[in-house]
Amino acid sequence: MEKVGDMQKRNRPDRRQRGAAVMTVLVAVGVLGTLSMAVLGRVHSSFKLNQAVKDQVGARYLAEAGLALAVDDLAKGGAGNLGEGRQRVEYGGGDFWVECTPLGSGLMSFTATGVRGRTASRVELVLNTTEDSMYAWAAFGDLGLTLDANAHVDSYDSSDGPYDDSNGSGNDKYDKDGGTVGSNGSVELDTNSLVFGDAVPGPSGSVILNGNSEVTGSTTPNTSTVDLPAIDIPAIASTGDWSPSGNVSLGAGDHAFDTLDFDNNGTLTITGPARIVCDNMFVQSNSEIVIDATDGPVEFYVRDDFVMNSNTTIAATSGLAADVALFLETNNIIDPDVVVDLDEVDFESNAKLYGTVYAPNAHVEINSNFELFGALIAKSVHLDSNSYLHFDEALLDGGGAASPADYIRVAWRERSVLQSEIYW
Repeated sequence: MEKVGDMQKRNRPDRRQRGAAVMTVLVAVGVLGTLSMAVLGRVHSSFKLNQAVKDQVGARYLAEAGLALAVDDLAKGGAGNLGEGRQRVEYGGGDFWVECTPLGSGLMSFTATGVRGRTASRVELVLNTTEDSMYAWAAFGDLGLTLDANAHVDSYDSSDGPYDDSNGSGNDKYDKDGGTVGSNGSVELDTNSLVFGDAVPGPSGSVILNGNSEVTGSTTPNTSTVDLPAIDIPAIASTGDWSPSGNVSLGAGDHAFDTLDFDNNGTLTITGPARIVCDNMFVQSNSEIVIDATDGPVEFYVRDDFVMNSNTTIAATSGLAADVALFLETNNIIDPDVVVDLDEVDFESNAKLYGTVYAPNAHVEINSNFELFGALIAKSVHLDSNSYLHFDEALLDGGGAASPADYIRVAWRERSVLQSEIYW
């Protein structure tokens, strides 16, 4: 009979079996460890890849945002340069900078670099800033343009100094032939009215000369119609009515009122850059609005009535028409109860406006003895007898807040970025 001790010895694994089991366990643990490290490595690589993709997309968005902000800066009278090198602009979880370079002939190149994380993206946009500019015209009426007897249109260049007619037609700033007028319809001149420049009717329109009226330039019709873009009024919360009087000031920035009614015999000084939005704007007799455009232009946006009364003046201290822009949304052709009273500005009163007027829905009538130094664009335009419109040729340079027209995109491309430029 087998003893108990012999049976225990027979059932106990020998050392070789125990060693094999341990090795099997160790191999299994090693395999699991390797697989775990591989999985962790792939997860980490995937995370890094996803983060790199997010940074690349984010950098591109930052560059595109920089382009938009730079173009907006240029449109508001800035240089279009935003941030530079280590002084770049922090924005949207990263930063960017934009360099704006004039290329000549109205072309501007914007190169924007966006940086997020350790990734950068660069794009270049080239715009034509003068093509289809509304302010290539001294006066333009979509439906038609008429000049009454002795109305006068000419040009000067404010960058050369103020308008001066003291020496008559012999002065190099007087009766310059840049006072071009136009319409998508017809242009009509009454007796003794003068246009020192071209008169350009629409494709199916004509130039009608009555009495001894004169156009010094071409009267050839345009080959296509001119579009008047809608006014984009800034969304600024109104603070209610404002009726300042005496000598008062308004600082730079955005301002909105229900009605702005500036009292008689006062001076309102506005510091630019500024945007002023109101439902109605009234400038009472013998008052003056002075624009300090040292740091930027001033834009007025008026939804309904705009009235300048007798002996009033609106002008920038710079004398540049591009520093004062009136955007009038009024539609007084469809709704005769809403009136743009530019005719009241200068009714036998020597009122003067140095700036631009853009009213794509309105009939604008410039009354007798009114002088506009700049440009006028409207649904229809009527210059009363003895009114004067002096086109500021400096508007052709595209500065300030002058033009409501969109810029024209000429080219867009991706650009490479050197690591040395990123300053990580």
